[in-house]
Amino acid sequence: MSLDMITIGKRIKERRKELHLTLADIKAKTGISTGNLSDIENGNRLPASPTLVQLADALQCSTDWILMHSVPESENNGCSDLGELEILDMYRQISEEDKEEIYMIYRVKQFLWAIGSHFKEVDYKYVDKFLDSKEKELFNKLKHNEKHHSIRVCKDAINILREKNIEIDDKKIAKLSLLHDIGKGEHSLNIFEKSTLVILNKITKGKLRRLDNIKNIDIYYNHGEKGARLLKEYNKYDKEFLEAIEFHHNDKFSGNNKLLDIIRESDNKN
Repeated sequence: MSLDMITIGKRIKERRKELHLTLADIKAKTGISTGNLSDIENGNRLPASPTLVQLADALQCSTDWILMHSVPESENNGCSDLGELEILDMYRQISEEDKEEIYMIYRVKQFLWAIGSHFKEVDYKYVDKFLDSKEKELFNKLKHNEKHHSIRVCKDAINILREKNIEIDDKKIAKLSLLHDIGKGEHSLNIFEKSTLVILNKITKGKLRRLDNIKNIDIYYNHGEKGARLLKEYNKYDKEFLEAIEFHHNDKFSGNNKLLDIIRESDNKN
C-alpha cells in the first residue's frame, strides 16, 4: 500500500475543521504536540500507529478512512465496525509508559521498512532450490514483503541447524520456513496492517484475538492453522511438519517438535 502523506494530512486537517477543533483541542484530547500535528497535517510525516489510533478517536472517524478514505464513517463514531471501537477502548486503558514503548517499537519497524524489502527483488532462484511447482504457487500468493520475510526465516533456520548441530535435513527446514506463512495468502496483510496488529497484540496482551471475526485479525492469529490445512490437501507432509506450520504462532502446542522450535526461533528474529 502506498501512503500519500500530503493527502492524508489534508484529510486530517479537513476533518478537524469540520468538527470545529483547533490543534490545541486535538492536543488536549490526545497528548500529541501541536508541532507534530502540524507536521502531519502539512504532509511532512505520517502519523505513527499509536498516533493514528488517537487521531481516529479524536476526529471520530476510522483509521482506514484517514489512510485511504475508503471506509465510510458509521454511526459508531466513524469507526468501521464495533471491533475497532473495542480496540480504541483497549488503547485508552494502557499506561503512558506502555504507549512510549509501543511508539519506539513502531519507529524501529518503520526504519526497517524504509530500507527493506519493498526495494529489493525477491530471490526466486533461492526459493527454487527448495520448493516444487505447487509449493511455489502457494508461496507466490504472499505479498512481496512476506516473501522476503520467509526467505530471511529460511536462512536463519538453516544457520540455527548448523550452529546447534541439530540433525534435521536442511532442505526440510528450508521448505518449512518458506511455507510457514502461506496461510496469509488468502488475505495478505500489508506492512502497515501487520505492524499495527503486532503492536495491538502487545498492548492488549493477546485479548485482540477475541475479535477474529475481523478478517485482518483472523489472518494474523490463525494463518498457521490455515496454512497447515492447505498443505494437508497434498498428503505429502509428515505430522511434525504440519504441526510446525499450524502452531508457529500458537502457544497451545505442548508436545516435542524440533521443527517447531527452530521455526519459532527463526521467525521471532525476523
